[in-house]
Amino acid sequence: MSSCSATEFDSRLKNSWSIQRTRVDAWEVRPFPPLEWVEFEAFLYGTATTLSAVVGSAPNLERELAELVGSYLSRERIAQTDTPASPPPGRAWSAMPLAALSGGFVDAMRRLHAYGSIGTLLDDDLPQTADQFARRIETDIETLESLLNKLPKVPAASGRLNLQMLRDIALARLAVDEGTRQAPAAGLAWLGGVSVKTIQNLLSRQQLTGSAGSADPHAARSWLADRKDWSRSCWREAIEAINSGLVAPFQEFDSQPDDARSAGKESDVVEWSFVPRAADGALFLPDLMRQRGWTIGPRGAERSFGDYWRALEHLQKTDRPHWRRPNEAGAYNIVVGKDWVRIARGELELQLTAVLKTGGRP
Repeated sequence: MSSCSATEFDSRLKNSWSIQRTRVDAWEVRPFPPLEWVEFEAFLYGTATTLSAVVGSAPNLERELAELVGSYLSRERIAQTDTPASPPPGRAWSAMPLAALSGGFVDAMRRLHAYGSIGTLLDDDLPQTADQFARRIETDIETLESLLNKLPKVPAASGRLNLQMLRDIALARLAVDEGTRQAPAAGLAWLGGVSVKTIQNLLSRQQLTGSAGSADPHAARSWLADRKDWSRSCWREAIEAINSGLVAPFQEFDSQPDDARSAGKESDVVEWSFVPRAADGALFLPDLMRQRGWTIGPRGAERSFGDYWRALEHLQKTDRPHWRRPNEAGAYNIVVGKDWVRIARGELELQLTAVLKTGGRP
C-alpha cells in the first residue's frame, strides 16, 4: 500500500472509529429506544391466568412467575422489595429490575438491541473478524426466532420496541450490511424512519423490489443510501481499526501525531502504553504515586504496588480497572476505567523519574 493510500485508509478508520465511540458512549448512558419483552410479558400473563384456573384465585402468581424466571437468569433471588406489590396485569415482567438479568439469551438480546439500534456492538463485544460478527448476529437472530415461535404475537405499540420488532430491525440491518437475505418491511421502515405502510406502498409500486413483505437487500441498501439521517452500520470499520493496531478497544485517538517521538529519546519508533481513563478524565499516571506506591483494585480487594509498570500491567489484565486518585479536596477515591488512552512510554518514564525523586504523595 502506498503512503498516500495508507494515510487515506487510516483517516477512514479514524472517522469510523469516532462514530463507533460516539454511538457506544451514548448507548452506555441510555440505550434508546428501550427494549420491552412485550411478547414474554403476554406469555407470563397467559400462563398465570391458566394456572389460576387450576389452583384458584392467586393474585400474585404472575409476579411470582416473573421473579422465578428472573432468579434463574440472575442466579440470585430478586428481592421482593424491588418490584411493586401489585403490578398491573400483564406487566409483572417489566416491573422487574431487568438490568440485573444475565445469561445467554439476555446477552443475545442485548447484542441485537445494540446492533439494530446503533449499527454496531459495544467495543468488548466486537469479534476479531467481520465473518465472526455476521455469524454471531445470525446466531442471535436464530435464538430470538426460536423463542418467538413459542410466544404469542403482540403488535408493537407506537414508540415501543418489542422482540418481534427487534428481530425485523436486526434482519433488515444485516440484509443491508451483508446483502445475503431479505429485509423485512417493518425493520426497513424503522431504519429509514418511515411508516411500515410507506415501505409496503413502495413494494407494491415496485419502487422497491422484493416479495412477501420484504425488500431485496440491494434495493434496501440503495433506498437507505438516499436517506441521510439513518445510522449506517460502523462495526466493520471498527473491527478493522482494532485489527490495524490504530486503536485498542475503549481507546480514543489522541491528538499526538503518529510519528511523534518519545520524549527524551532519539528513536524513530515510538513505544506506546495504554493507560486507563475514568469517566471524569482522570488517567492512571505515575504522579499518582503515594508513599506506599500505587493503589489499584475495587473496594475491598485493593492492592498497592511499588512498581508503576507492574500496577499498570495488572490494570490492563482486568475487565474493569479500578485505582485511587485524589479528588479536588485531596481525598483519594476509587475511580473506574471507562476507556484506554495511548501514551508514549517515554513520556510516562519521564513522569515516573520525576515522581520517584519526590517519594510520592502523602
